Amino acid sequence: MSFCPPIHSHNTLLLFVFYTLIIIHKANKYLYFSTNIMQNAILNVIKEVYIPI
Repeated sequence: MSFCPPIHSHNTLLLFVFYTLIIIHKANKYLYFSTNIMQNAILNVIKEVYIPI
């Protein structure tokens, strides 16, 4: 039961993803294709963190 990360690290990760999405949204008109790759990478990371195998 101790292998789950603490709440603080989950909140930090959520803040990181939140600000990253804001940056991606603002840069989207300049970096459209690369931001799509970044969004897919972030979604994959979220799936791995919150839905462990």
